Amino acid sequence: MSTPILAARGLVVAYSGRTAVDRVDLNVRHAELVALVGPNGAGKSSLLAALAGLGPHTGSVLRCG
Repeated sequence: MSTPILAARGLVVAYSGRTAVDRVDLNVRHAELVALVGPNGAGKSSLLAALAGLGPHTGSVLRCG
């Protein structure tokens, strides 16, 4: 199995005490297709912002390159 180009461990995003993303673990490998789906308000944009380093979060995010 190849090394992930994006990984998250225990990722939590909260705004004013409300949890938007709760303890996400993920690995994305090179050339892997990933879909992020869910209802409005489920935390999809908050998750993507945290993974990109643009939003407040706790836990770890590792990006290759």
